[in-house]
Amino acid sequence: CGLLWELARHIDNRTAIAQQGGIDCLLGTMKTHLANSDLQYHVCGALWELAINNDANRVLIGQKGGIGLVLSVMKALPEAVMVQQKACGLLWELARNEHVRAAVMQQGGTDCVLSAMNAHFANTATLQYYCCAVLWELARSNLANQVAIARRGAIDLVLLAMKTHVRDANVQYYACGALWELSRSVDNRFAIVRREGVVLILSAMRLFEHN
Repeated sequence: CGLLWELARHIDNRTAIAQQGGIDCLLGTMKTHLANSDLQYHVCGALWELAINNDANRVLIGQKGGIGLVLSVMKALPEAVMVQQKACGLLWELARNEHVRAAVMQQGGTDCVLSAMNAHFANTATLQYYCCAVLWELARSNLANQVAIARRGAIDLVLLAMKTHVRDANVQYYACGALWELSRSVDNRFAIVRREGVVLILSAMRLFEHN
């Protein structure tokens, strides 16, 4: 799995790996070894790499049951921070496709992402910004998703990430992106302001004025 991950770093190899059954093999490994955290880390990393800038692979991973498997891994290994990071990175990339994004929402992706945020908000900024990036992508240009994500408690967790990792530029950037997309809902706008979101947003702007 690590070798496929490395090979997929070259953009021209991603389609070739998929055409030769690489995605099927990776998903089969994921299903067979659900509780193996080291293996799942490498499988998620390889699938993430295969999906980068490759919409056909994003769709194929979704069609082959990849979304459900990734979410199962997140549920099976809730304390494995590095697995949660790679799984969220994969969801982030998959959700760039509109149809796959809908499937992630339908299969409970929001709850898995928010659970990861809640379980590890203090000890890893990287996971927090990956989670915020997934939420940003899931909420993109879809009012129903924006409302549904907020109802699951996303606004509170995104603001908590900003407050906890105030000096991490990636957290602040992706958290603001998620809030920006969520704020397209009128109710969400009021919720962000009521929860002192403006204070955190302005703090980030001042702290990273040159970024």
